[in-house]
Amino acid sequence: MTVPLLFQHDRINGLFDGKLRFLHRNDQRINATEILSPDTVDQALAVLGEHDISIVLCDINMPPRRGTELLDEIVRHYPNTKVIMITAESEANVAVECMRKGAANYIIKPFKITDLVENVRETLAARDAEIQNQQEHQRLQKLEYLKSDF
Repeated sequence: MTVPLLFQHDRINGLFDGKLRFLHRNDQRINATEILSPDTVDQALAVLGEHDISIVLCDINMPPRRGTELLDEIVRHYPNTKVIMITAESEANVAVECMRKGAANYIIKPFKITDLVENVRETLAARDAEIQNQQEHQRLQKLEYLKSDF
């Protein structure tokens, strides 16, 4: 299954963006239809409103707003979109805060691109399983409703 991926990154990290795009084009481990890279939280929210995004890679520090604000909006309005937070902040309380708010995972820079690819694959697999469970639950509810009419 191919999925759109949103990479909300800081401008300094353009080299990482290039590596991720290279992997996207040359490595089937990230099976994305496209990678979108807005520069700000507001731009990312606009992209989310226009596209069905499966996963967001989001930096914590996105001046003038923080990536945690984007995380809050995604959790509130796009529940099937998963978020992996990326940051240079190694403080445990930041990671705990992001996970508590609904991030699928948290990665500290610097990291190996292969580790990120594996994290994306695992997050997408968990997302797919969650969506399948939701669909099955809805199917069972519908069956129970139909049974109750007899």
